[in-house]
Amino acid sequence: MSINFGILEPYMNDPDVTEILVKNYSMISLWHIWKGHVEVEEGFASEADLMQVIESISQETGWQLNDLQPIVDRRLSDGTRVHIIMPPVAHQAVMKITRPHQETMTMENMIAGKNISAAAARLLSECARAYINVMVFGGHRSGKTTLINVLANAIPPQAHIIAIQNAPDLHIKKPKVITLETRPANPEGKGAVSMGQLLNSALILDADRIVFNEIEPDVVLPLLDALQIGRFALFSMHAESPHDALTRLEIAATTSNPSMPLLAVRQKMAKGLKIIASLDLMNDGFQRVTGVYEVTGLRGDEVALEAIFEYEIEGEDENGKYIGGLKPTGYIPQSVAIINQRGGNIPDSDFHVE
Repeated sequence: MSINFGILEPYMNDPDVTEILVKNYSMISLWHIWKGHVEVEEGFASEADLMQVIESISQETGWQLNDLQPIVDRRLSDGTRVHIIMPPVAHQAVMKITRPHQETMTMENMIAGKNISAAAARLLSECARAYINVMVFGGHRSGKTTLINVLANAIPPQAHIIAIQNAPDLHIKKPKVITLETRPANPEGKGAVSMGQLLNSALILDADRIVFNEIEPDVVLPLLDALQIGRFALFSMHAESPHDALTRLEIAATTSNPSMPLLAVRQKMAKGLKIIASLDLMNDGFQRVTGVYEVTGLRGDEVALEAIFEYEIEGEDENGKYIGGLKPTGYIPQSVAIINQRGGNIPDSDFHVE
């Protein structure tokens, strides 16, 4: 790639910088995986300097930016996503660069960093190993993709895995992995490949495990159908609470098939979903697993959830970092018996309240 990024070059060369937001030529911020949100002290010297970078990107990629097409959202050859908004839509040129991160996090790192408890880590890892479906949810930058990657790498090496993604975020270091990626339409509106199409291909290819970075609405109903017939999936979605996650699944499913009764969708969810993990970028700036839940079936006409672990804040240290942890609620999940039948060894003591 011969794009000249100007003063952004050092950040483009830093593998730990995953987002660069140019709000205007003089205001730039970053997202650094270890430092979080960072405001850059020095911006471009002028609007003209920023425009040189945008023109370099445009020339290298062949993208057209003009009055008729003032907004461009495209991907570079290395997977970097570039979103540019030009005048007159924006008063000044705006650019966001989102870069794929080569995930290096392990479950051991997460435990050591107190992003998750050892007991919760053991349960989630054993679910990935033992063909028990896991859904991960959280807000923006909560660490969903990190946890998906960590759990995907707990899948046994002999498993036939198909990874489905809408950005190059999944890094599964297993010998039998096929990676599929969605594709947007070209400027003529042709050539799009949806996540739903890729799921259909994964089912035809008879994957043992299907791993998504973040599911899109068109995939929800066929995915629930697949889970009902014994397929295993590990996937994430954007949601703020367990109830919100289930509601979003219901809305996506009923939108794709308005004639399907809501109760039928909930029956599919109750049968296909099993373990749900929530993540949050908490107010102290640290990403944590904040809850682990089990779907136990239907209670009346509602999907029933039992909390297994929940995060408790006990205080703050001298740096403002929360003191606390993921605590067991006392509920022993039904999945433990299945895991242990399939060669696992999770003790009931993992779930005892101290």
